[in-house]
Amino acid sequence: IIFSKIEEQDELANSDGELTIIRSSVLNDPNRLFVKRFDIDDGLQSREFVPRASLKTHSGEMFFGGINGFNVFHPDSIKDNMHPPKVALTGFQLFNKEVSLGEVFNGDTILKQTITEAEEITLSHKNNVFSIQFAALHYVAPKQNKYAYMLDGFEDQWNFVDDERKASYTNLDHGEYVFKVKASNNDGIWNKEETFLNIIITPPFWKTWWFKILVIVIVIASALTVIELRLYAIKHQKKVLEIKVKSRTEQVVQQRDQMQAQAFRIEQMNEVLRRHNIELEDNVHDLSEARVMQKLIGFDEFKEIYQDENACCKFLEELKWTNEYICKKCGSHEYCKDDITLMRRCRKCNYKESVTCGTIFHRLRFPIDKAFYILILTSTGREINISKLSNTIDLRMKTCWEFHNKVKGIMQTRKRFKNPKEGWKEMILLPKKRVTASK
Repeated sequence: IIFSKIEEQDELANSDGELTIIRSSVLNDPNRLFVKRFDIDDGLQSREFVPRASLKTHSGEMFFGGINGFNVFHPDSIKDNMHPPKVALTGFQLFNKEVSLGEVFNGDTILKQTITEAEEITLSHKNNVFSIQFAALHYVAPKQNKYAYMLDGFEDQWNFVDDERKASYTNLDHGEYVFKVKASNNDGIWNKEETFLNIIITPPFWKTWWFKILVIVIVIASALTVIELRLYAIKHQKKVLEIKVKSRTEQVVQQRDQMQAQAFRIEQMNEVLRRHNIELEDNVHDLSEARVMQKLIGFDEFKEIYQDENACCKFLEELKWTNEYICKKCGSHEYCKDDITLMRRCRKCNYKESVTCGTIFHRLRFPIDKAFYILILTSTGREINISKLSNTIDLRMKTCWEFHNKVKGIMQTRKRFKNPKEGWKEMILLPKKRVTASK
């Protein structure tokens, strides 16, 4: 018979009820030999055939017997189905839950039209676990339809899944994808036009381009701010250092000038003493007054208490700043103090108040320590020899007279002192001016 040329073709029916037909046109060409299987859906009488119950007639018809009768056909009359099926999308699921039209998932409306008509679906990064169902629109032998699908942008090869009609994807990254699906009919003819669905998965906000740009801008701005603050701190430190250096330099220069002036005056005084030695010896009365003055408090003894002008300013600071601070310009009580100049500066209006402002030493044009010494002597109420005092403290006689008269004028405005021993301390702060109300 026709099957005698095929090796090991002893049985025409296999155990699972499928009939195997071998094309006669390729029987003599083993390189082109292929097998096609038929089952009950193709018209077989049952899933069981009787072994060797077969017959081929002279006309070429074939008979095969089974438990429910027999099948007869002519091999040349069997034609392949050349009509490929079309594929339609039939369902869309999120997290294995069917999504209906207009339904909202995690704030997103997934399907704005039916899945069959939809060409594009937009999902958030929270909805990146989904399944797509599909079906071939071919009903000759629907159970023999085969399917293949792929997700372009995620896969580069087709997934051939036989008759499975569902594709599932989980935890996809954000991006744009194209889902493609195709099918074959019962004779293995695949359609060439795939059915596709564009799928867009939006990224979380921390992966969006505007967030990345915002982070870059914030980082750059923070770096620039840190650099600017650092430069400001360096400039401020440099400025403070310059002020300190300038202040120290001025002090050194002032001390040097004072020492040179004192040395010059001492030399002049020595010259004057040499010239007027006889006159000084004759002026016994003036010498007596000078001795009395020295007994009250000598300038050297005074220097042991207040070594220099800074020590006098420290005393003024302790005496003046014991009272509550009130800005004379805006009335604020908040201030900050400069340790170098001993000035208090208002935090609100930046008004600066000197430690000598409002005292008898305000706007003084000669050293405060010498003014202190004149104040102590004058406040005792005793008459002093201005000439000798001028020579003792190395100060112009006119200056001594002006400050002496200023002290006496203040003493006249105060009838008595609260503490007679330290009455000169009470005179340091000038009395407040009385405001007379106009009628």
